[in-house]
Amino acid sequence: MAAAFFYRQRFWRDQGGITGLETAIVLIAFVVVSSVFAFSVLTTALYSSDAAKETISVGLEGKRSTLELKGSVFRSPVAP
Repeated sequence: MAAAFFYRQRFWRDQGGITGLETAIVLIAFVVVSSVFAFSVLTTALYSSDAAKETISVGLEGKRSTLELKGSVFRSPVAP
């Protein structure tokens, strides 16, 4: 029984906690995950922005074709 107690004491005493290396590994993992997430968000945003830009240009092309100048344009002088 005393041997089990001694083993348990030695086991808990040898645990040093989180070291700098483990902290660095966790930090690197967070940086990698956040960079992948940021890349996917930016890619999606650029794709949707490009699609919106294309939609706006198609809409403007349709409107520009209906706004054609017909006839002459006259400018009247403005009195001071």
